[in-house]
Amino acid sequence: MKPLALTKELSLPEQKVHSYKEIKEKEINKNTKNNFVNKQSINNDEIIHRLTYEYRLKGMSKELCLRVVEEVLSTNSFENFGGYLRSCLENTIYRNQVKHGLIDPMRYLKED
Repeated sequence: MKPLALTKELSLPEQKVHSYKEIKEKEINKNTKNNFVNKQSINNDEIIHRLTYEYRLKGMSKELCLRVVEEVLSTNSFENFGGYLRSCLENTIYRNQVKHGLIDPMRYLKED
């Protein structure tokens, strides 16, 4: 933001505003950036294999993991595929453990 300037007639501070063109150019440049973490793209199959293996070790069945993966692949409204798949698998394993009585969900709800 630019500093305030004084007008000659009124001696009141006047705020200088960026032109519409400058703002629009900044938005265009921001949208065209390629934000790669390690300057390389990762194959989705590798992410799927790594995450399903991790959650199968935590106790999920292979069939349930594959169902979650199919559901995620049918949804195309995400930016970070690995993060979205991980959150779906985490949610699924939590619900599965609650269903089978391994976790008591009421322990999080404390009455005052």
